[in-house]
Parts: sequence; structure tokens; C-alpha cells
Amino acid sequence: MAQWLHAEYRDFCDYPRMMVCTGDEGTFLFLSRFDETADEYLDYYEVYRIHPVTESAACLSWYGLETQALARLPNLPVSEFPFDIRERRFLAYDPIIRFLQEDDSRGG
Repeated sequence: MAQWLHAEYRDFCDYPRMMVCTGDEGTFLFLSRFDETADEYLDYYEVYRIHPVTESAACLSWYGLETQALARLPNLPVSEFPFDIRERRFLAYDPIIRFLQEDDSRGG
């Protein structure tokens, strides 16, 4: 089972809305933005491969972290991210590994 080596979230509204997670495939930022027009959060995460975040940097603001991304990966539906809402804990990420692997055939 693929377990996160380190994972944390910020902003919780029904689901975590911003997460930084490190696993064997790298470090990723998952970002579900708030849509002011619809007055609700989007139902997907923007997924970014990022540089590893140091412990001291993790304590700072994550605002704009996506601007330093190494790669933009496909969006991931919020409902597909393996997270136990009731216990607010991260689960094994095997179900989403395909989203975390870059595919050169996509042209990006």
C-alpha cells in the first residue's frame, strides 16, 4: 500500500481544501479553490508536483505555492482523494497514483 511519508492540510470545509503530500512519487500540492461567483468550493483539486517542503517552510503561508510548481498534473475530483472525513486522516493513496504520474503523451 502506498502511504504518504508526510501529509498535511489547511482549510477544511467538508473536505481539505489545500494539502501538501509527500510520497514515493514526489511532493504534491492539492488545491481546491473557492469560486466567489458560485459561492462554493470547486469539486476538484488542481494538482501540482512541487519541490519538497521543509518543516520550517510548512509552517509558513502556502499562498502562491502553486506558482513554484515543477509540473501541473490533471485535476483530481475532490471525492476521489483518499481521505477519511470523519477521522480527518489521510489514507493510502493507491487509488490516485495514476493522477500523480506525469504522462509525456499528454503533451505537457
